[in-house]
Amino acid sequence: MGQRAFWWTVAKVCEAVAEIRKLWVSLMTTYELLVVKGPGKGQVYPLEGDEEVIIGRDPSCQLSFDDRTLSRQHIKIVKDGDSLTIEDLDSVNGLLVNGMRVSSAELKVDDRLTLGNIELLVRPAGEKTSPLERLAPPIPSADEPTLLHQPPGQRLVTSEESEPDSIMSITQSLSSSMLMDLLGRSHQSLGAMYRVTRIASSIFDLDVLLNKILDETFASIRAERGFVLLIDPNSDQLEVRASRWQNKEGLDHKVSISQNIISHVLDKKESVLIADAMADSKFGLAESVVLHNIRSAMCSPLRGRTRIVGIIHADTTGAGEFNQEDLMLLDAIGNAAGTAVENAQLYKDKIQNERLAAMGQAISGLSHYIKNIVAAMDTSHAMIEKALVAEDLSIIDRVWKILRRSNQRISNLVLDMLAYSKERKPDTQPCPLNDVCKEAAELCHDRIKTKHGKLHLNLDPKLPKIQADPQGIHRCLLNLLTNAIDALDEDGGEVKISTQSQGENEVLITVEDNGAGMPEKIRQRIFDVFFSTKGSQGTGLGLAVTKKIIEEHGGDIEAESTPGQGTKFTIKLPAGKTAGSGQRAAKTMDKVNRYPL
Repeated sequence: MGQRAFWWTVAKVCEAVAEIRKLWVSLMTTYELLVVKGPGKGQVYPLEGDEEVIIGRDPSCQLSFDDRTLSRQHIKIVKDGDSLTIEDLDSVNGLLVNGMRVSSAELKVDDRLTLGNIELLVRPAGEKTSPLERLAPPIPSADEPTLLHQPPGQRLVTSEESEPDSIMSITQSLSSSMLMDLLGRSHQSLGAMYRVTRIASSIFDLDVLLNKILDETFASIRAERGFVLLIDPNSDQLEVRASRWQNKEGLDHKVSISQNIISHVLDKKESVLIADAMADSKFGLAESVVLHNIRSAMCSPLRGRTRIVGIIHADTTGAGEFNQEDLMLLDAIGNAAGTAVENAQLYKDKIQNERLAAMGQAISGLSHYIKNIVAAMDTSHAMIEKALVAEDLSIIDRVWKILRRSNQRISNLVLDMLAYSKERKPDTQPCPLNDVCKEAAELCHDRIKTKHGKLHLNLDPKLPKIQADPQGIHRCLLNLLTNAIDALDEDGGEVKISTQSQGENEVLITVEDNGAGMPEKIRQRIFDVFFSTKGSQGTGLGLAVTKKIIEEHGGDIEAESTPGQGTKFTIKLPAGKTAGSGQRAAKTMDKVNRYPL
């Protein structure tokens, strides 16, 4: 053999050795996929030799899962020697590697793959546990549900109190991808708790509160059904107050939950996680579990400050869908929700007490007012009887004015109560405001004479007609004029009514007096219902009714006052239109509904 032939033979042998080494590496470097979450949880699928593995929902795939969140052919994994690559096959829900959406990537040991509801972990073949499994609490068996509670005298250990060596060992046992995954999950849980806490501190409508909390729960935990049940303080029975179905409207379905699970949570005051309810000896025979094919379930108490106020429950038809992290999150949500429920109930009680107080204040004030009117009428009745016996018509004429004034006061009270107690749209028509002002002034003529005062009219002759309710505006002017006259000194004073146009879209009516005036603190409250500075001589309804009527017209009313100099009310009304259903009217009616007569 010549030298050339020798080296040719050596080269061929080297090539053969390289091929043999490559084949050996391919055979010896094997991986496997561990199903961490979803159907077949805990099962292991080996990746041996150089091969291409298609994973999806179609039975023809090398690795098939019966899960509708997967596409028929979802991803492809290719093993080439010691390298492992993954590719998304244009799936509907996409591919996540360690929480990041990718179309293709090179895989490493401990990488976590998310395909819809399925989670897979890449690990060396034959490894019994992964770093995450060594750190995580054990998965509960069917006969032993996971319980999450904090016995008296115990507390959670903070990171500052942990041993430094143990922290270092945990950190060293995790790859960067695993750390990113854990941080991502922690961030998601913290975000959920932040949102739940904000909801709990800002919403006091109980139904809205509970539905918002369920929304956040569903956004963080992959549940198919979720319910919140509260304990009725009167009957001590649980009542469903909020419900969610993943793909259905919960209100259209009867809510059924395992009574055994609920009883356990309420009796033990602890959260519970069932990995496979159908196989569970304690909970699996419940009618609701069988009826809805429930496999995984979690339930946590809603802890108030001093008592359990209800429970929050989540379940799904897939086995092993929930883990300890999910249970801890639901338990934290239950704590926040329990306090929020108590706050909402206290707020409701506060509103009810305010309503009762307002009704009591109204009844007290009105009773004094009506009693004075009745006393005047009784006195007038007795004087009329004496006058008839004595045949003295002069007495009857004098007393008749008292009766007429008392009758007018009763009529005004009834009209004010009717005007304030219900929502109404103004009966609008072309309204000559100047004529309405004149009629109101005429009715107050006798009243101002008793105060030795004067009433002046300063009406704009070019004032256009507006669309308004003449009776409503007349009622407002009577209330303002009555207050203005009452504010005058006994030895006289002046009241002035003025009208004028304010551009093309607004007209103004002002009622002004030079009476006692009022301090700023009182001015800020004069439109509050039942607020009066006249004691038993006032109802506290007049100005509140006036403001309501003006706002029903889409207008506004303002008051200016200086102690010792007088008060000026300015009514602003839209010209040529009415706005009885505007925002101001809606705000007014909100107060009416809050403090009903």
